[in-house]
Amino acid sequence: YTPFIGHFLTKEKLLECKKNLATTIQRNFRKTYLDGDFSTGKNYLSFQVIQKYISNFIDFEIEQVAQHKIKIVALEQNMQTVIHIPGISHPIVLKGKLDRVDEINGLTRIIDYKTGKVERRNVELPSWEELIQEYRYSKAFQLLCYAYMYLKEKPGTPVEAGIISLKNLKEGTLLFSQKTEHKGLKNSTINSEVISTFEAALHTLLLEIYDSSIPLLEKEI
Repeated sequence: YTPFIGHFLTKEKLLECKKNLATTIQRNFRKTYLDGDFSTGKNYLSFQVIQKYISNFIDFEIEQVAQHKIKIVALEQNMQTVIHIPGISHPIVLKGKLDRVDEINGLTRIIDYKTGKVERRNVELPSWEELIQEYRYSKAFQLLCYAYMYLKEKPGTPVEAGIISLKNLKEGTLLFSQKTEHKGLKNSTINSEVISTFEAALHTLLLEIYDSSIPLLEKEI
């Protein structure tokens, strides 16, 4: 997708990508396996699985551009922000890499790709307390961290943040959202209010991690 940065996706561009898919994967396999053979065995199986996943993903994108205007803004964008928390003697650096930043119908969206299966319930948050207490919302936490870092650099503009799960493409883009008081209604907009609430939850979690009186225990998954 690198040639698409700064441009809108089109069906024609995506079909061209799909036509060159095998060649592109072969080139990157040679880099990974140092010119090793990937025509048999596990390497061959990996190659076929990757090709199938990416082919399905491009088909998914073609369906999306038929319904929306999607512009690629950035790929693999490194982000970093420094956090100062009263009670912790030194600043904490939060780092991350955003797989993709795009605009869909003019709205900025942060996208994280997952090769494994992620479900919508993993990113729909019922309460802020559960965000830092329940492992099942770790994906929602990750998306909020990305949005937090992004909006620290580009404040004022609401964004959405979501996951594209290559094993669950039928669900589409799984956007972080908050469940509302009205049954079935969810809010996926991440604005300054959401970021402020997340920042308070993040500070609470970091203060707990740095509290030597609280033992670090591995949670059961």
